[in-house]
Amino acid sequence: MKVYTPVSRKNIGEDRVAICPNFGCEYMTRVKPLKLRFLGFGKQPKCKKHRIPLVYVDEGIVDFVDAALACLFDKAGLPPRELFKSIKKQFPDEINSFIEGWIYCITIGRGISIISRYMDTVSNVYLKQLTKKQIKALKISKNIKPNLVNKAIKDGMDEIAIQYERILKHLRVHSEILNDQQKLQSLSKGLRKFLEEWQKNALKHNEIMNSTEIKRDMTLLEIKTNYDQILNVGTCRCLLGFKFESKEQKETGLTAFDRFSAYHDFYIEGLTTKFTKSDISALYSENVLINKLNNSPEECSDNMNEDKISVIKNKLKKIDWSKVSNCWQVRFRKNQYSNYKIIELDPNKECSQCNPLYKHKKWVKRVYYDTRFDMTDEKLAELCNITKLTANYWRRYKHGIIGKEKWGKGRWIDNRSGRIYVRISDDYNHPELKKNPSRKKTYRLEHIFIMEQYLANHPELDISRKYLIKGKYLKIECEVHHINFDPQDNKIENLWIYENKKAHSIGEKSIRKVFSELIMLGCILFSNGKYSLNQNFDLNFHSDPALKEFKNFQPISYQNINLNDIKEVIKKIKWYEISNDWKVIKRFNQFKNIIIDLNPYKDCSEENPLYMHKHWFSRIYNDPNLNLSDSKMGKICKISNDKARYWREKIHQIEGKKEWGKDKLIDKSDGRIWIRVPKSYSNPVVNKKDTHRRIMLEHRYIMEKHLSAHPEWGISKRTLEKGKYLKSDSEVHHINLNYQDNRLENLWVFEANDEHQEARRSLYKLVEKLMKLELIKFENGFYRLNY
Repeated sequence: MKVYTPVSRKNIGEDRVAICPNFGCEYMTRVKPLKLRFLGFGKQPKCKKHRIPLVYVDEGIVDFVDAALACLFDKAGLPPRELFKSIKKQFPDEINSFIEGWIYCITIGRGISIISRYMDTVSNVYLKQLTKKQIKALKISKNIKPNLVNKAIKDGMDEIAIQYERILKHLRVHSEILNDQQKLQSLSKGLRKFLEEWQKNALKHNEIMNSTEIKRDMTLLEIKTNYDQILNVGTCRCLLGFKFESKEQKETGLTAFDRFSAYHDFYIEGLTTKFTKSDISALYSENVLINKLNNSPEECSDNMNEDKISVIKNKLKKIDWSKVSNCWQVRFRKNQYSNYKIIELDPNKECSQCNPLYKHKKWVKRVYYDTRFDMTDEKLAELCNITKLTANYWRRYKHGIIGKEKWGKGRWIDNRSGRIYVRISDDYNHPELKKNPSRKKTYRLEHIFIMEQYLANHPELDISRKYLIKGKYLKIECEVHHINFDPQDNKIENLWIYENKKAHSIGEKSIRKVFSELIMLGCILFSNGKYSLNQNFDLNFHSDPALKEFKNFQPISYQNINLNDIKEVIKKIKWYEISNDWKVIKRFNQFKNIIIDLNPYKDCSEENPLYMHKHWFSRIYNDPNLNLSDSKMGKICKISNDKARYWREKIHQIEGKKEWGKDKLIDKSDGRIWIRVPKSYSNPVVNKKDTHRRIMLEHRYIMEKHLSAHPEWGISKRTLEKGKYLKSDSEVHHINLNYQDNRLENLWVFEANDEHQEARRSLYKLVEKLMKLELIKFENGFYRLNY
């Protein structure tokens, strides 16, 4: 929990009001200054009920409201994905009314009424703690002398009013912007029964997780998942017209105020994310891209999963279940107070609520261990139309069926990279691989082994002769690349071979440029630290006239920059939109002047002296992508460096780039910008080896200044040291992947490198979908945007 300012009568000069930090406790007291300071009796007041130190109201109320808002508007409060899928499959006509009703009930189901009651109690009890003189001072504070006003009391009351206003503003946004009440409709009886069954199963699973039999140490994320499940049940109950807290929920031993206290921890640890209008819109248009994919020859992964489930159902009907078991009856009871009922199952029919085959141990065991199905808890849940948690509970705790290992003895996954290793035969004798004689088993990366086998079977190919040793083994310096960036998709058509690591890195860098272009086009969105496809992106963007301008000007890479490339880029600029007058007066001497018509689409020369035109000179000199200096301007214009500087400074009066090379540098290895900082700047990530070059990355410096200016933000508290400097573990990310675009709106800060890597993985997971949509292509080892 947060470390508060210690409540002590010894260090305050005026009366202050303190409250118990346990949300829901109404204990509050007025703390008076200690007159006899050498006496320590009662100097640190505690709650009489919970025996914990009190906190000042202006601190405790802020944390309560932060926790309350994080709870009410957490993205986890949106309809659970498994529930959403089930309703979409069984009640497709009511999916929109279900979403709108669920959004409407979120705040009520997650306890807004308790929050209002708590805030009212705090404000009323607060006023009771004040004396008549203090209340009078509050009322006439503007006309009374400052030394007579109890500032601490006034600040506490103001803070309560401010935090109350915060809650009301968020509720107004929810009712007016996030929710359309005109779309609210009553649910059908079938959907209501389905939701009632869902909430019973959810509460039953929560009861199991909190039981003494399965009690274990859980991570904060696991605890949050259980809490969210209880809160979602409350939202579901409100949707059905019931009170948000049922008897079963109260039996879990978790009060609403306990949840807010826990949510304060979740909020501090950054586990909560507020949902927005775009998140709600995504629910309506979740399958827009998938539907478009269905029109193409290849199918999307979700539809493939549905097809797999239908295939499994057909195969299950062909099994002779009489050999599996003679008895297909199961005992079932709704709760601990009701009696057991015997249900007759039919294994030749599909699993459903009327035919809950997942409750039969032999049926689950037969299906789960069938090698043809490659069954998992997630597949079992889809097969039985239940949640994944319910499937896991019945398999693991009820039936005692042990979970399968991911792979067999000869095949396993590297947890760090996700790549697959396979065991190879003992006669495999690669001349460049060092073999450990003490180990009988030899393992090799599966995609490399598959490429070796393929090339060995096709000796007529040029790459086979080039990359194989003895026509059988792949050279150790060669790199095998997964085209769709899925390390477990080892089909030969998904593999590409590079000569060495350098060629591999160049090929992978091409996808970075493609990603940057798609982000600028709006096809890829970045939200809450992760990338996703824009569901509303027009796949026929090729005909968009704005794309022509996008195609005409492509920034030149800082690594491959040369004069010829710069000249080609200069010619592609729309010069007649910059200036209509392309005439200059060239003076030979004091008696002779000549008017010259310039052509900005040709190279600069003596006959076409473009450097004399101020708009032309200013446009290319100040272009950050070209990064031109006086010497480069001289080479482009075919004049001397001094003459180029003269025309820039004296004639055109354009300010020079004095900071480059002195106070500002570009890292040639990756293109990131370094800046020089003062000696007094004591950030631990500053390069201090060279006292004359105290440098740090510009994007970190910009983010540092921005966060330090907002110390009230939770991210500032978590990522800054001393409220001023970014921690060494914090990572600043460029959203559009352009390392030289250090605008604040293009930067995002991560608390740790793990979160940064997760964002990168979310981006590379989109490659397969983008290739299916034919937005990008892979040709000759390079990725490119398919215009």
